[in-house]
Amino acid sequence: MRLLFVHESRLTRDAIAMIMGVNGTVDVITTGHPNEAYSLIQKDNSFDLVLLGCTSSGFSVVNDFANLRKISNMSGGQRVVVLLEKSSDALLKRVQAHGAIGSVSYEMSSAILYRSLIDMASEELEPNIQKGVNDTFSLVRTRLNMLTTREIEMLEGLCLGQSNKVIASRLSISVPTVKFHMKSLYRKLEVKNRTQAALYAFESCLF
Repeated sequence: MRLLFVHESRLTRDAIAMIMGVNGTVDVITTGHPNEAYSLIQKDNSFDLVLLGCTSSGFSVVNDFANLRKISNMSGGQRVVVLLEKSSDALLKRVQAHGAIGSVSYEMSSAILYRSLIDMASEELEPNIQKGVNDTFSLVRTRLNMLTTREIEMLEGLCLGQSNKVIASRLSISVPTVKFHMKSLYRKLEVKNRTQAALYAFESCLF
């Protein structure tokens, strides 16, 4: 897969390149200037996806929707996704109306971001894939927001395969206290045991 990422921040470009290139299967090309993006697409029309940086108030690199339309229509059509500062159904509808196939958000974990972009780069992209990505992210975020700091530490320990005794030692608390937080964690995640809790965390890409 080849990804072109357009964003004014060098730090953000490097971070996305690192996330997407982690297993060596995604070739990431980055630029901070839309004009250079136009040139890259014209010279090498082999990008599977173009990711454009965007904020909740408007585009930071692509200064108006005309540029989004231009990129999405170049060289027979480009698959364009926008990177939003925050999830917004209203802004998603606007960018889709101007040619984007969907959006991702800074609020996503790196694993969910990676999986979402891989899915949206697919030529077999289903019409409801964006809704599926948003629904999954919303559910995970809702459940995470319900967890206390201690409960997140419990979940992290479960994912590392640590026993209650090891978790207690690591956090300098008692084993009964660990058990108390575990019960609360299971209830909020709607699982029955530590194995199901860890599986939920892995499947949801929480860690």
